Amino acid sequence: MEAGRRILKNMFSLSAAEIANKGISLVTLAYLARVLTPEGLGVIGWANAFVLYFVFFVDLGFNVIGPREIAKNHEAIRRYVNNISTIKILSSVVSYICLVIIAILIDKPIESKYVLLISGLNVFANSILFNWVFQGIEKMGVIAVRQVTTSVLNLVGVLVFVHNQNDLILAMVIMIGSLLLNSFWMFFYYVKMYGWIKFEFDFVFWKELLKSSTPIALTLFIVTLYNNFSIFLLGILRTDFETGIYIVAFKMLTFVLIPTGIFQYAFLPQLSRSQTLGERQRITGKYVLLTILFGTILTAGCFTFSDFITVLGFGSKYKDSAIVIRMLMVSGMLAYLNVSYSAPLLSWNYEKKVFWAMLSGGVVNIVLNLILIPKFGVTGAGIASISTEITVLIVLSTIMYSVIKELYLKIFFKLLFFAIISCVGGYYLMIIGLYPLIAGTISLLIYIGFNFYFKTIRLTEIKEVIKKKQEK
Repeated sequence: MEAGRRILKNMFSLSAAEIANKGISLVTLAYLARVLTPEGLGVIGWANAFVLYFVFFVDLGFNVIGPREIAKNHEAIRRYVNNISTIKILSSVVSYICLVIIAILIDKPIESKYVLLISGLNVFANSILFNWVFQGIEKMGVIAVRQVTTSVLNLVGVLVFVHNQNDLILAMVIMIGSLLLNSFWMFFYYVKMYGWIKFEFDFVFWKELLKSSTPIALTLFIVTLYNNFSIFLLGILRTDFETGIYIVAFKMLTFVLIPTGIFQYAFLPQLSRSQTLGERQRITGKYVLLTILFGTILTAGCFTFSDFITVLGFGSKYKDSAIVIRMLMVSGMLAYLNVSYSAPLLSWNYEKKVFWAMLSGGVVNIVLNLILIPKFGVTGAGIASISTEITVLIVLSTIMYSVIKELYLKIFFKLLFFAIISCVGGYYLMIIGLYPLIAGTISLLIYIGFNFYFKTIRLTEIKEVIKKKQEK
């Protein structure tokens, strides 16, 4: 029972923090979008997307294997932290030097180069960001506090100091500064618990670490690549204005996808324990149902009311983002289905097959972006995003069916139908004059009504999931 309470506490902490973090970040983005204009937002978004590739070479999958190994053996925590931190800090120095060279050579205005170099300090923040340590010792509350504190500092900082497009560099300083402060806070919190970190060069141990982390790192790199390649390429080949327009739509997609991480964490223990075909079909069915239940209405709702959301949240200068939001919501709907397949497969140790699915999507994403963005700009990026998710879906569907002989497409199309009908009703009410926010609320109520009437999901099923987690 104690273990169950701890799991629920950790899940609640991370879920609440993730929602608060993304929500505050969205408010910060909305403010910056208005004061910096699409051009300024495009510069910041491009720099952050570019730097993420350098952050990857600092992480190298250690943020996944670190918690796993620490959870198995708390006694070895200092050995893991010392060696992994040594690798990360050295990697961050090398990565930043490479970034400085690229910033000097790249054909960009001097202001954009400064923004890129300031954003690049993220590599140092990540080298001492000990989320992975506290995840391993199951102190999720520490992670939750750090996430929310970073977002709050960002919001307060930009509200107080950033007032127009001339404050572009200052805005980047505030965002990176808050991240560095919180990384140092987490660093010293660890030092208080376990003592100072020492540089360790146990090369035999490094080889073991890299052997375990490399497959994970490759998968994460592919995901990072195709999640940010459109923004990176728009910033290089198109205008800062177009990049800013796309970033607004991309951030909306990121916000809409929040429930995927929460449900994965909630169901992972049960999915991992399921061994027989019947158990896997039953648990996966519940996981898919809950994931798609939220995914269809969130993506369909944002698709339907994208014009209202764009102007209300970010201002009239971003009205062109509405069409991109619609395209990315189609991509998001497919992403919900992909996550419904990938999470169970990963829990059953099919990570190599999932890697090939992600690789297929990554190749399609890169090729289509390179072909479409130069000619069609943000529209081309949207088409590439949808095509990527379709590719991943085809491969994951093949793997999933071979493992459990089920794809749960019936429930997907049923819930999608409910969501479309509900949103069409809300859209009609908006057209005849009802305030969009009220029309959207009515759409949600219609959707809930459909699911209760047709008994798509029962509260007893949700309670059963929680009860089983408590009994662990």
